[in-house]
Amino acid sequence: MTTSASDEGPFPQSAIETNQAGRLTDQQRTNWRSRSRGVRKTELSLAAILVIIGALVAFTAGPAKDATLKPIVGIVCFVIAALLIVRALTGGDSMTNDVRAGTVLSVDGAITKRVIRSESGGSSGDTYFLDVAGMHFHTGSAGFHAAPDAGYVRIFYLPRSKRVVNLQR
Repeated sequence: MTTSASDEGPFPQSAIETNQAGRLTDQQRTNWRSRSRGVRKTELSLAAILVIIGALVAFTAGPAKDATLKPIVGIVCFVIAALLIVRALTGGDSMTNDVRAGTVLSVDGAITKRVIRSESGGSSGDTYFLDVAGMHFHTGSAGFHAAPDAGYVRIFYLPRSKRVVNLQR
């Protein structure tokens, strides 16, 4: 990698030694904890939206033909919202569990990169992956662009969520 030891970009070389020991650095843990918190906030927002939709569907007047379906849809929305709330408050998602454990795994091999583009309702989003040794790892845009297009690398990643925390050529 062409970054210096002081470079704190997507693949901080100053963290390699700690990552090789199978751990996150304090700075990496702080960064990933922040990302995990963002995921949990999104889950809570989605739960709130589902509660509103469930209440509107279940309790507003509508055609008689929908009288049996509406309460079921409302209940399903409430149940999904409850599950999301429990998951967000307990940190049951894979990224949060990875950050709590602080464990980093690694794999060596040839690298390939791929992007999955999705479009919905006029907006689009890209999901970035690095593939090494037959395994698929999620990364952000900065990590995707900083990774070599080809070559032999060692990927350091969170074991449950398969998120890339570092890369070494």
